[in-house]
Amino acid sequence: MVQLKTQKPLQYVLEGVLRSIKKAVDNYLKERYKYPIMVTEYAVMTEITSQNVQKHIDNLSKIKTDFQSEGVTELHLFIKGPVTMGTIIGAICDNLVTVKLYHNNRSGEYEEWTVLHSAKSLNLEERIEYRVADLIEGGK
Repeated sequence: MVQLKTQKPLQYVLEGVLRSIKKAVDNYLKERYKYPIMVTEYAVMTEITSQNVQKHIDNLSKIKTDFQSEGVTELHLFIKGPVTMGTIIGAICDNLVTVKLYHNNRSGEYEEWTVLHSAKSLNLEERIEYRVADLIEGGK
């Protein structure tokens, strides 16, 4: 089991497809973390296209504001949909909190893929602790 590194992490599921991935994400989180994790789902039950993407950008910007008011300290992002939405979310969440991106691999399971960026609001001691924890975890 992995320990969470910040006080109020949020697992965020973005779906741009017609079926939910929340159950798969919940299963992944139960296996990986020993504490209950707050999961927020943004399900788009229509295709995300260049014609309607601005509506989704506006919705995601509002959700970012909600995250800030709730004091979210870390964002774990699970996406099923257009790759461009991951890029858009990365831009929207820049300078917000640490954002970790998860990939649904060919076997249908999730794996931690990358950190889009680390929170710049952490003080030096917190950043060092966070980086050391990542290095230790990566060495396992």
